[in-house]
Amino acid sequence: MNDYKDPSTRSFNEEIQALDTKELRSRHKDIETYLEYGIRPIWTAIIDPSTSILNVRYWYPEDLIRYRRILMMELLDRCKSFELIPKLKFNF
Repeated sequence: MNDYKDPSTRSFNEEIQALDTKELRSRHKDIETYLEYGIRPIWTAIIDPSTSILNVRYWYPEDLIRYRRILMMELLDRCKSFELIPKLKFNF
């Protein structure tokens, strides 16, 4: 996602389906890092091309939670198999 638009005007489903599994897992890790340490991922920046480049906003936490939910559903759809014993493990 290189358009850096406001998440309220975007269709996350279409964007997530276009990404490969490695990128989805990377974004999931970025979101978990944000939730744990407060470090925002670069791809959550909102930049309006008509204003200054210094006028950068970021997604609201609610948007990140919504994005994470859709991202996790897409990862689960792509999962080929998983193991429950001895521990939960997903294979892509």
